[in-house]
Order: sequence, then structure tokens, then C-alpha cells
Amino acid sequence: SYRDALRLADWGMSLPLRDGKLQTIQRMKAYKAIQFSADKLMLQLRKLALQKGVKILEKVHLGRLLKRNGAVAGASGIGLVDGKHHVIRAKGTLIAIGSCRYKRQKTFTMNNGEGVVMAYRAGARLRNAEFSNTYGYCLKGYEVYRRDPVYYYFVNPQGERVVEKYHPEFREARQTRKEIQDFSKISEAMAKEVMAGNGPIYMDLSLATQEERDYMNSRSPDFTIPSLKAKTTSVWMVLGRKAGIDIYKEKLEVIPMFVGGQGPIEVDGECRTSVPGLWAAGDACALGCGWSGAKSPGTVPAVSISFAIVSGFIAGESLVKREGER
Repeated sequence: SYRDALRLADWGMSLPLRDGKLQTIQRMKAYKAIQFSADKLMLQLRKLALQKGVKILEKVHLGRLLKRNGAVAGASGIGLVDGKHHVIRAKGTLIAIGSCRYKRQKTFTMNNGEGVVMAYRAGARLRNAEFSNTYGYCLKGYEVYRRDPVYYYFVNPQGERVVEKYHPEFREARQTRKEIQDFSKISEAMAKEVMAGNGPIYMDLSLATQEERDYMNSRSPDFTIPSLKAKTTSVWMVLGRKAGIDIYKEKLEVIPMFVGGQGPIEVDGECRTSVPGLWAAGDACALGCGWSGAKSPGTVPAVSISFAIVSGFIAGESLVKREGER
């Protein structure tokens, strides 16, 4: 993924570079990631594609894949501006429009799963769809999924740390600043505690050390990442300000919530689906990839971007190679 990210940088994409190397930020103490402006990068990719002679159809909603002699031969859809029916014939087709996300973060825009449905209706095999639905957590009254490691500060009315009570490995992880992105265990601990009569569950950030507060403050709307020249956002800081709450002094009730992400198109090592003429890349085929197993790589923040970049290069090169052999 590092090599392919550098390939994007060589194309002129705005990635954080210094002396030819990617600049990374520490995410807790578990791993590092790069941060960049996704909307800016998409516009740059669009500009590069146009320079290469790629034809872009504006505001055309594709809804069905076309087949000929058992192979995908293009797609059809409706123009959202002109209202016309568009038919696109293609020697090779790549599904790269994301998965189906519901009850995700605000500003975390995803498609409604059109690509997955199109592939399925065309006969493509799916895999591990049953593992993509899970539970996360959210503030009561604000049902938007978050995956920040605030679960270390979930307590019952007696002040006991709830998750560590049922899963001791989280205590060691907290002490070493490691993120355990196992939301099934987190929501299970919350549910068990409430069923035992020890609810409700609160987020108590007064337990955070100064180092941990500094980290959270660095993700507030007042903090600027130099490499991005842009501000980051933290939903906890925003909500606290809007509600006039000091999140480091007042406890906030949290509840489990249902959340999912469907990206189960089955692909092989070259991102080919089970249907001739059809490829898939990125979140559309993320469930069951070699790195994360049945769960989506997007479960760990920033990893899905790497998977999208790598699978995109693999799929594109495979598609071109296959068409060159025809």
C-alpha cells in the first residue's frame, strides 16, 4: 500500500510528503496512518483522468449491468438532469462505488449499495455478508456511529469500567494506548451490564489522563494538521460546545446501536468477480479480504483507504491485461 500511495503522489495527488517519503501521524500507539483531503484528491484524480482522455458522464445513475453471452458487457441508467435512459457498452466493467453503509458517521458519505446489488443481480457471488452487520455505540439521543476509543471510559453508575469488567484484555490495551476495534465485545459488555441491573452506561472522560486529553483536544475543531492545512473534527468536542457541556466533567449516557457495511462481492487475487467481464475494488469487495478476514478492513480507521488504493491498482491492471488478451 505504501508503494501504491507513492504512485498516486507521483501522479500529482496531494498526499503528505517530505523528502520523498509519506508523512504519517500516530493513531494512539497501535499504528500509524496518513491523512489527506479526500475531496481534493478526488478532484485531482478527475482532472488527471480528463487529461488522459477519459470520458466522464455527469450525474448518470447506473442501476443495472448488461450481459451478453454470459459476460458483463456494460451498464444502463438514468440521467438525473436530462431524464434520459443511458446505455454504456464496455469490454470490461469495474464496480468501485463503495459498499452499503447505514448509520455511519456524519460526513462519512457512502453509497446505498447500488454496486453490490448490480453485481448480485448479474450473477456475481457474494461472501461474508452475514458478518458485516454488527453493533457499535453512540450517545443516547444522537444515533450516529463513532469508532473513537472512548469505550475505555464507559462506566456504570458505580464508576466501574464496563468493558474491562467483562474483557480484561482491554485494560492492558488501554495502558499501552492500543486500540482494540472489537465492537462486538464492547456492545456485549454494555448489554450484559445493563441486563445485570447496573445501567445505564456512561462515558466518563474525567477518567482520561492529561496525555489522553491532549490527544482528544488535538482532534478538536480548533486544531490544524500542518500537512493538511485543514482542521480536524471530533464529534465529542462539537457536541459538548453546542450543548454547553464540559465533556471532561459531565458524564454522557451511551447506548449500543446497530450498524453495518455491506461490501461482500467475491473477487479473486486480481479483483475479478465470478462473472466474466466484471471486476470489483475497494469497499465493494472488502468483506473477506486476506488482511482482515470476514470483517471489513474499514473496521480499523484508515485501513480501508489503503485497501481501496491497492485493490484499485490491481483491478485496473488486471482489466487492461485481460482486454489486451481478447
